[in-house]
Amino acid sequence: MLRALALAALLALAPADRARASWMEPPPPYRPKDFAILWYQGFYHIFYTRIDTSLPETATTRDLGHAVSSDLYYWEQLDPILTVDPARWDNAHVWAPSVVIENGVFHLYYTGVSSRAGSYSSRERIGLATSTDLLNWTRTSAPVFACDLVPWAYCDSLDAGTAFRDPFVMQDPGDPRRRLVYYSANPASDPGTMVVGVAESDGDWTAWSDLGPLWISHLASTGSNVAESPHLFDHNGLWYLFLTVNGSEPLAWATGPDPLGGPSSWTYRGRLSELLGYSTAAWFASEHVRNGSYDYLAFLNGQRIEIKRMMWRADGGFDLADPNGFRITGMGWSAPEVGHGDSVTLTIRSSWWMGRSAAIRLLRVIPDGTEEPLSMEAMGMASSIPLTGDTTFYRWRAVVPPGGGVISYADADLIVRLEDGTAETPKLRVDPPPPPPEAGWAQDPSEDGLILLRPRPRRAPGAPVEFLVELQLAGEVRLELFDLQGRRLRTLAERRMPAGATVIDWNGRDAAGRRARPGIYFARLRTQWGTRVARAVLEP
Repeated sequence: MLRALALAALLALAPADRARASWMEPPPPYRPKDFAILWYQGFYHIFYTRIDTSLPETATTRDLGHAVSSDLYYWEQLDPILTVDPARWDNAHVWAPSVVIENGVFHLYYTGVSSRAGSYSSRERIGLATSTDLLNWTRTSAPVFACDLVPWAYCDSLDAGTAFRDPFVMQDPGDPRRRLVYYSANPASDPGTMVVGVAESDGDWTAWSDLGPLWISHLASTGSNVAESPHLFDHNGLWYLFLTVNGSEPLAWATGPDPLGGPSSWTYRGRLSELLGYSTAAWFASEHVRNGSYDYLAFLNGQRIEIKRMMWRADGGFDLADPNGFRITGMGWSAPEVGHGDSVTLTIRSSWWMGRSAAIRLLRVIPDGTEEPLSMEAMGMASSIPLTGDTTFYRWRAVVPPGGGVISYADADLIVRLEDGTAETPKLRVDPPPPPPEAGWAQDPSEDGLILLRPRPRRAPGAPVEFLVELQLAGEVRLELFDLQGRRLRTLAERRMPAGATVIDWNGRDAAGRRARPGIYFARLRTQWGTRVARAVLEP
């Protein structure tokens, strides 16, 4: 959360330095080359090979650039990462990043290039860096993958320019515990050409095992002896492989039902320009990013990285269009936990909001992680909220989802998600009202014998209402007060209590200090051992 707030603050600065266009263009003297793009917690991040055009080729690409945007139109340049260190193995260049996340840790794979003083050498290997905030990165001390681990790949013993670069890493769709890396290499059987290779890793993301080449990327299929910058993604059960080849139209693509399928399972589709019907001669090194139900194709175009929305056709092809500038950039709650009947505010942050509404769904998160869609009407929440500014505030009276048509007396974790899946709130815990005791009800502590809650007789007219809490063991407790409609008036105690008896007073006022009406109220005691409810009468 702190990282997201820091990035939001950065994007609020220096609007004059940002261009309104669906591309990212570094300031002079830099221009981008191979890159990675990802969407995470309301922001798009681009990590890119950064070429300093004021330096000779041998002295540039000494770090990776980093730019961030919330809407694909306004980009902020952040500090570069992975600066070349002469004492490290990747002492010459760093190229072509690819980023994946697992358990809150980002893994950035990249091409590291090493050289030896006094000799012509340019050895390409794949390195790894990790981060928990996308801003600060720690590199492994050695490369994690190289051509000498690939039996079919050509490795030049003089390290004089063998291709082994451009990693693209993704989770294996057939086994979530496994990762796949696609990369560019020279096959030993035809070292004058390049193909896309594949390797796998089973949990140790620094150790990779060869799975062979994707021969669909070879000269025999593409008509090109170059196969660089591969990336894959799926749409409607079909896998799309994009790569950069040589020739007048560099972007090419293929499709297949399995990202690890053999040559016969892939279909080479040709150059992207043939699909789109116009020239893409200046486009290369493409990448894909998905945000909810939206797919985007990003690619290098001269001095900048452009991003286009993919408009899918029924035949599996697509057209490209500018991204929709309107974007919900984040949603949240005014409090992480409320009681049944309490008022809570849903905040919606957006860009280009005028005349727009947010179409939302309310879902209950089951303890096993599954989600249950809820009736917006039954929950008293609007399914479409008109946006009124950069931040829209929508007040809602929280309710526990009914079970079987009657009110539930169990906690509920709720989230609001946009219909298109591009943003959602954190969980909101809604505490249930206490089950009202029947007339003449008396608490029986014999079930576990650890906790007891009961009202004490009033000492005198106008004296506070007193509740006796008895614990056999010290522990954390929470004592809350509700009216007959199940609305929480206030929390009387939330602290650690000692073993034994403790008396807690209620002065007859709610959380805002207003005097409550005379009548019947219910106190609920929650502890690690269980819950107890007691009825109390507030007299005039």
